[in-house]
Amino acid sequence: MPTSPTERNARELARDHGVLTVPEAAARLTCSTQTLRRRMAQGLLPFYQVDDHGTRLLDAADVDALLRGRRGAA
Repeated sequence: MPTSPTERNARELARDHGVLTVPEAAARLTCSTQTLRRRMAQGLLPFYQVDDHGTRLLDAADVDALLRGRRGAA
């Protein structure tokens, strides 16, 4: 499946700088992208908006901290 230039650029940036795209972060957290976007909108997870198209990237350390917190609460 072809990706847009924006998706490719976001993936390259993510790979080079320790950040995750929304689908990658959702997979790591085992939640849907909709759930992750809702958490981001609620301010529970900081993100970087990298272009005018709304592409968002998350710091892998923030995602891992959320994952550790969720596992610790179980």
